[in-house]
Amino acid sequence: MDYFPASRPWMEATHPPLEELLRELPGAERVAVVYEDLQDGSMAALLGHPEALLEPERRAQTSFFERMERDHPEDLRAGLARLTTELREGTAPRHSGEASMIGWVKP
Repeated sequence: MDYFPASRPWMEATHPPLEELLRELPGAERVAVVYEDLQDGSMAALLGHPEALLEPERRAQTSFFERMERDHPEDLRAGLARLTTELREGTAPRHSGEASMIGWVKP
């Protein structure tokens, strides 16, 4: 959301914090899923390969970027321009993407 601030309102409205989900499912456990490659086109996988975000076909694999292109094209272009500069300068964040899977059995 730092690169694409227009996404913050709808991401926060549609993606509740993990703690909130765990409160709703007593006894649920979080299982971390770490992506090291791009076999999964998810945002979590793309975090480890920020240069892939500059490829339109990669971005097209996620609903996040489809929505940014449709609803906030200026913000998308500005974020990608910033990322391009940071990749060139070697300052772009790069880390393995992590997602959460929640395991829960209804009592």
